[in-house]
Amino acid sequence: MLVTTPTHRPLDRPRLSVSADGAVAAVVERARVVVVDLATGDTVSEIAADTLAEDFEVAWLGSPPRLLVLARHEAHTTAHLVDVQESRSIAEIRLQTPMRLFAAVGVHALVIGAQSAAVLTAAENHVTPYQFPARTRPNVAGAAAAQFVVALPGVIEEWDPHSRMPKRRLRMPRPITISALGGSDRVVWMVAQQDPSRIEVLPLINRGQPKVHDLPEPIAAVASHPRSDVIACIGAETGRLYAIDLDGRTRLRVIVPHGLDHVEAAALVVGRSLGVLAAQQGRPIVVVPLDDREREVATVTAIAAPAVAAPVLAEELADEPPRPSTLGEGPEPAPPPQVEARATPASFPPALRLTEPEVPQVAPASGSGPRTKLAERFAAVRERRLASLGSPQPVPSAAVAVQGAAAAFRIEQRMAERSAWRDDCVAWARAAIAGTLDTPPPVIPVLDALAAEYRLAPELVPALVLIYGAHLAGEPGVAPVDVARILGGRWDEALARGELAARGVIELEQSRVRFVAAVERDLDGRP
Repeated sequence: MLVTTPTHRPLDRPRLSVSADGAVAAVVERARVVVVDLATGDTVSEIAADTLAEDFEVAWLGSPPRLLVLARHEAHTTAHLVDVQESRSIAEIRLQTPMRLFAAVGVHALVIGAQSAAVLTAAENHVTPYQFPARTRPNVAGAAAAQFVVALPGVIEEWDPHSRMPKRRLRMPRPITISALGGSDRVVWMVAQQDPSRIEVLPLINRGQPKVHDLPEPIAAVASHPRSDVIACIGAETGRLYAIDLDGRTRLRVIVPHGLDHVEAAALVVGRSLGVLAAQQGRPIVVVPLDDREREVATVTAIAAPAVAAPVLAEELADEPPRPSTLGEGPEPAPPPQVEARATPASFPPALRLTEPEVPQVAPASGSGPRTKLAERFAAVRERRLASLGSPQPVPSAAVAVQGAAAAFRIEQRMAERSAWRDDCVAWARAAIAGTLDTPPPVIPVLDALAAEYRLAPELVPALVLIYGAHLAGEPGVAPVDVARILGGRWDEALARGELAARGVIELEQSRVRFVAAVERDLDGRP
């Protein structure tokens, strides 16, 4: 999170993009991109835009974060993957049609043109395009947890960037045109053109969240993060900045960034703490912490949703075969507006030329490898213990008549057993890190539920026990070698390149593996 206030002043109306770990931000101006370190406030690098492009967009991919710059020309699009620390282009590919950047999550970016959709996947030194077999052209898209969410006529679909298949469909209760869309692992939020001052919430995990949040003015833009239930909205009339907790834990807040009288761009900063980055032309960019409850100013409270009369129907689409693309059947959208290009002191960084097919081929989805002996042993023991816990014995009728003192003792004993799961985590994690481990991980229902929420493979649960136990012991994280050893040599998971990182559960920072802040807060808040 921010330590020193950044001093960069955008020369013209800015756009903002913050990396998933909240470490760096890209301030996009008309002819350049300025990268700012949010921990120090210093300018890391400056990237000159392609002056021949009609427009360009940026997104952060992977860990450590690298910047994807999508430059749209009249008849084609170029995608550059940039190392911002060295101000150089790692890779470049050319797409044969003009395309726009709709959303990004993990190492994947969703780009959509008039007749095709593709997922760009970043690797160490190249970018690979994969064609997405969409049924029709999406109107708008966003990110939620480790998935893309896209708005199609009458439905919202959840797209898996790994398998490039639709996974779930949310049917709309009434005809609407969606203008903004996003979500987290628990909710999907949207703004409809028919009611531009309202955020509507579709719960994926029902926790009694408010279904509607009304603002006092139309919404010009929404800033969100796929791992956060907090969003920031810019008012179209006043330029005010509003913070909304979609989980309903805090009321609507008006954020007043110091030195800004009309916010033009905003982005959420999700790291060890939560904040919002705000910008206005000609004024220093500002980060406002959102964890400080004393700063909130209530103006409107979240209310129930009388307008959403019919329930939203969710369909699981994991087994649905891909359908042929029909993206070319509809009318082509209007060409993107021309953007004035100004002379810059330096040209766009040199690019590594890569060869790619004119029509990208879909690569096979990577699956989990065979379990090692250690992982199999852990899984077998867990299954036996869960089976023994799954069928409780009936309570004899005589037990109902126990005296009050005995009943109170049993209640206290059960409460102690319920809270002892954290002690089990710590003890097992310490033994694992010390190399003296001789038992499988304890059965922790809370962590099993977390794995189910994020749709993690069962063999990854030992890593959850290890990482949370280290957190409870006051450690800043777990060494990747310990994670790899517990998972039987799964270095992809230990280096945050596997399923745990892709689904937004862990992050790797300063050679330490730890939970992302949202997951950590969630576990700390459970009984």
